Amino acid sequence: MSLYIKLNAEYASDDEFIEAGPMAELLYIRALCFCKRKMLDGIVSRAQLSVLGTGLTNPTRHARTLVSVGLWEETDTGYRITAWVKWNKSADEIETERQLAKDAGERGNHERWHVGPDGKPSPKCRLCRPGLIGLSSGDPIGGAIRGANRGGSPKEEPEEEPEPEEEPKEEEEPEPDRHRPSPRSTGGSLNGSTTTQPKDPRFETTLGLIADQNIERHGTSNRVNPDSYRQACISNLIRQHGERIAAFLAERPDHPAQLCADALALEIAR
Repeated sequence: MSLYIKLNAEYASDDEFIEAGPMAELLYIRALCFCKRKMLDGIVSRAQLSVLGTGLTNPTRHARTLVSVGLWEETDTGYRITAWVKWNKSADEIETERQLAKDAGERGNHERWHVGPDGKPSPKCRLCRPGLIGLSSGDPIGGAIRGANRGGSPKEEPEEEPEPEEEPKEEEEPEPDRHRPSPRSTGGSLNGSTTTQPKDPRFETTLGLIADQNIERHGTSNRVNPDSYRQACISNLIRQHGERIAAFLAERPDHPAQLCADALALEIAR
């Protein structure tokens, strides 16, 4: 994952930077990059200051200047960039996003190559090991994802399906909605959320965030109603990836919807 810092294009015209001077400004920019690269949450130690100030005359003096104009704060061990938390994610948030992206890529690779009638499980893939969420033959979510991705059920499942063949006549009557092929036959509050989806409060939020990212990436025609187009995108996501999104959220109950949406958008776009 590439790392970037947020810097207003007109920062140099701020009174603080004008007062600090060009050498203190350079030290400030170097510190921004250094803290982002090292995941230091805007903290610069006095020992690190000598490295950041390479080529500058008296970097300690420039650091004190940054403190005097309010761009830095002095701490017991060094300095803190005052606006860091306002414009940058914390090290924990970045690490969580990295892990989500890694998990999404690993799951996508696994579902593409290792499951389904033509899949070849790999001993090097941790998701191929028995007992993991979404991969055992008794897991309905994992089975639904495998079937959707490969156009059918795993090889083991046909042996289990003949057992209830004589019972559907009694069970289909009271549960017609659950067996309708169209995802729009739903009791959910968002068009297309089926009754098989878990009632995770993040599900609808995540769908909306993914749809917004897709719309921003691909755009839409000026002749299309924005609200209708967004709703159509959400319905399409549920139809094609609803089970996958539900499984992803179920495996990460403590992750916020925004982080899950970012990782899922990358996975779905593959």
